[in-house]
Amino acid sequence: MEPSRDEMLLGVDLGGTKVEAGLVDLRGRVVVSHRYPTHPDKGPDVVRLAPNLRWQHVPLRERLMDALRIPVVVTNDVRAAA
Repeated sequence: MEPSRDEMLLGVDLGGTKVEAGLVDLRGRVVVSHRYPTHPDKGPDVVRLAPNLRWQHVPLRERLMDALRIPVVVTNDVRAAA
């Protein structure tokens, strides 16, 4: 049986060279993932502080919650892995 949309988590890694996203079920299985290049020169429309991209004070969490209408947690990749 396929998990419902309410039983999925979306993880996004925004890096200096790539953005990688993965949709994961509650058992930790990756349902789908996608990777595409980061374009820091196009501007910081979704970040508060990203020193590797030279972006600062962009309200990522709020913008994502407004756009997606779901709860959003923004954290450092090392903290997320822990």
